[in-house]
Amino acid sequence: MWTALLLWPASLAFASARAHVQLQFEAPAHCPQAQDILRAIDSQLGPDFQTSTQLQARGRVIARADGYLLEIDYATATGAEDQRRVQAESCIAAGQAAALFLALALAPAPSPAA
Repeated sequence: MWTALLLWPASLAFASARAHVQLQFEAPAHCPQAQDILRAIDSQLGPDFQTSTQLQARGRVIARADGYLLEIDYATATGAEDQRRVQAESCIAAGQAAALFLALALAPAPSPAA
């Protein structure tokens, strides 16, 4: 019974990002993969995060002699688009950057102070 209780929140968190992000992601086998990116997004946004934003994202990590290159493009259902290119020292850092960019795209803009 305790095992089920411990696994339940993790599966809910994974479903949260998956419900808002359609992610196609290519990376070397030893790097974070799409499911890892989605879990990292949920971790960054927290369990109480709510949004109506939907993202379509395509990313890839390329191993290079000087590290790893992350290329990620994403668009919202309303047509807002963004592209990011980041040089990273490790593939883990490239995956963390991908999750951060997508989490920021999902996060609502702060409302202006009155």
